[in-house]
Formats: sequence, C-alpha cells, structure tokens
Amino acid sequence: MKPIYSPLLILFVLFLLVSCTEDEENECFECSYEKRRTSCSSSSFGSWESLTSESVFTEDIKEGLSKQGYCDLVYPSSDLACSGDCCISFQFRNVTVESCN
Repeated sequence: MKPIYSPLLILFVLFLLVSCTEDEENECFECSYEKRRTSCSSSSFGSWESLTSESVFTEDIKEGLSKQGYCDLVYPSSDLACSGDCCISFQFRNVTVESCN
C-alpha cells in the first residue's frame, strides 16, 4: 500500500523549508547622536550638535553585534584624536538607532 500525500501537506512542508532557510533581512539603519568637541587652541568643549551617521546595513556589522551595540561602539561617550601636537577631544551622548528613510 502506497502512502498518499495531500497537496496541502506538500505545500506546508515546502513552506517550512523555505521559512527556516531564509537569511535574516538586511536592514538599513542610522545612528543618531549629539556631539561636542574641543579644538587645538582651546580645551573647552563647544556646544552640542545633533547629527546622524551615514546609512549602515546589518550585513556590514560584526556578527553578534546589535544595531545599538554598533552605534555605541562607533560613538562612545568620549574619544580623542591627535595629529602632530594637536589633540581634539570628542564627547557623544544620546546615541540611538533610527531606521533609514
């Protein structure tokens, strides 16, 4: 006796196979943040300015790193950039993830 498979059962199994093997969607996001900095001639920080990063895609970030984790890594609470005898300090705050427009 041959087993009889219904077309519905076959479609269901195919659906499960496709949904289980699909890659995660490659999402586009941006990091919004506020930044202020010193200058070569002054160690006092300027005023805060609101900025948004360029678009980033989830496939481009390190595996296991969340979108918020990526933004926090790229825009830490403070950073320092030096060239020659000039060093500029940066501060970042209110780092959030935004969907691309």
